[in-house]
Amino acid sequence: MEAIAPVVDLRPWFYGSREDRHEVARQLDAAFTSGFLQVVGHGIDDVTLTRALDAMEAFFARPEREKSVTVPPDGTYRGWTRRRSEGFAATVDQVTPADLVEGFVCGAEDRAGANPGDPAFARNWWPTDGALRSALWSYYLAARALSEEILAIAAVALGLDESFFSRHIDHANVTMRANFYERRVEDGGLSDAQMALGAHTDYGICTVLLADPGPGLQVLTPEGRWSDLEPAAGALIVNVGDAMALWTNDQWPSTIHRVAPAPLAGGRPRRSIALFQDGNPDSVVACLPQCTADRPARYRATTLGAHVAAKVASSRSGQRSSTVQTTAGRLGAEG
Repeated sequence: MEAIAPVVDLRPWFYGSREDRHEVARQLDAAFTSGFLQVVGHGIDDVTLTRALDAMEAFFARPEREKSVTVPPDGTYRGWTRRRSEGFAATVDQVTPADLVEGFVCGAEDRAGANPGDPAFARNWWPTDGALRSALWSYYLAARALSEEILAIAAVALGLDESFFSRHIDHANVTMRANFYERRVEDGGLSDAQMALGAHTDYGICTVLLADPGPGLQVLTPEGRWSDLEPAAGALIVNVGDAMALWTNDQWPSTIHRVAPAPLAGGRPRRSIALFQDGNPDSVVACLPQCTADRPARYRATTLGAHVAAKVASSRSGQRSSTVQTTAGRLGAEG
């Protein structure tokens, strides 16, 4: 597991010397060459983490008629998403059965209205009782702050000024998605292609993932094999998104991952909450000069907003994505 996502302790970054901070950056650099790492010492308390997971589980246990009031009438990417309503593998040019995941999506409501008409800053649609909003929003703010700190560490790791990414996230699209993976008897037998969440890369700069312990999350290795990634105790998983892979010219790759269906018998549903630091929609992303010194740039420049919007549209429609690909040729027979 550590070969896929090494564990990095962030406490020296927050409280240590300059040398300690550079050592954390070195560890992040080494871990991000596989696209994934796990962080402990991240500063988010257990109460905030537990409240968020428990509140989302209580929401998903509600009848559909109660959950459906959180579905935006204008079709923006917010609120409740039904099981089998999305197909994430379409974003990496694969056609598979619709995913079994049930989700709830929220975004930067403290920045709502900053970009009128931009779906990245659409209003959130919460249940009326406030329980889900209170728990998820507290975690959202903490995880968003952590993502910003991760990017400061990443800048140091790349030999850049610590504030390099700050100008790309000062009015960022930061979306958070609660995922509920439940295997049901009525699902019957599943084909090999059926996933709880289909193979995909994350679209933006980086992702912070809070997940229940145990199997489910799988990462595609460079050798083309799916390998389980189980969260370490107290750790949050952090992974590279497409934009960071583009910035670094694949020095830090945006690694394909998926969530496998749970066994039908035994066990409880799996919960996870993914915060996507997708950056400013108008920020232009192009390969950094230090990442093209010994190899040509692999990708054309693009804006964060255009790339993320096209990927989201692909996952919801099931139509193959035509956006900039950081995954071409890496999904073989297993994918």
